[in-house]
Amino acid sequence: MTYRAMVALSLIALIAIQAAWQLAFESSARVFWLLFGLAPLLACLTALALRRPTALFWSGVLALLYFCHGVMEGWTVTSDIRWLAVLEAAVAMTLVLAVGADGLARRRAQRAKPGPL
Repeated sequence: MTYRAMVALSLIALIAIQAAWQLAFESSARVFWLLFGLAPLLACLTALALRRPTALFWSGVLALLYFCHGVMEGWTVTSDIRWLAVLEAAVAMTLVLAVGADGLARRRAQRAKPGPL
């Protein structure tokens, strides 16, 4: 599995977690928070599918925000959906690690190329 595929699967998992998270709460502003939580993830997934050069970088930056959200909710939520917060933090960290590993692999591949004679 390539790192791009791992990032794409992690983004899809974060989309599912955000949808489940927002649908678990009874709120009059559920649609707003659902769109607010999903729009950045969908934008990153679209950029990744279109093979934009900065898609991995922005996916990693965004995943750090979702990691912070998952940790914060994991510590503060006392209901039965705490496991969603922990899962969100774990998936976001997986995404960040995949983005970092892709960058390191590209750097190593670039260094391994022989220079001009």
